[in-house]
Amino acid sequence: MYNKKINIALVVQNNSYPFDSRVFKEANSLKSGGFNVFVVSPRSKRDNSSFEVLNGINVYRYKDNQSKGSFFGFIFEYMTSLIKIFLYVTYLVLFKKKKLYTLQIRPISFGRFHILSRYLE
Repeated sequence: MYNKKINIALVVQNNSYPFDSRVFKEANSLKSGGFNVFVVSPRSKRDNSSFEVLNGINVYRYKDNQSKGSFFGFIFEYMTSLIKIFLYVTYLVLFKKKKLYTLQIRPISFGRFHILSRYLE
């Protein structure tokens, strides 16, 4: 029987945790299933810290560069958040010694459509 807890990292690129309901529900379900859950998300005006533990879920937040509405601003915002996400996940793996079983990123897998949809709004 494998009784070591499995680490799962959930990454949100476009909304702060716990205000993204998809990731909030998923993180709480995984936590209640016995997994160690880490969430990396941008920091919003409603958040007051870059790290906190909510219901046993470790939440790491990075300062987001909000674009001013131009196409290149959205590209810059997206690229800087990718770099910050990479640095946070690297921090978890290398310095916190967390061996991640899975890494789920929302909505980066559909990033081109996300940028395009925000630009067209």
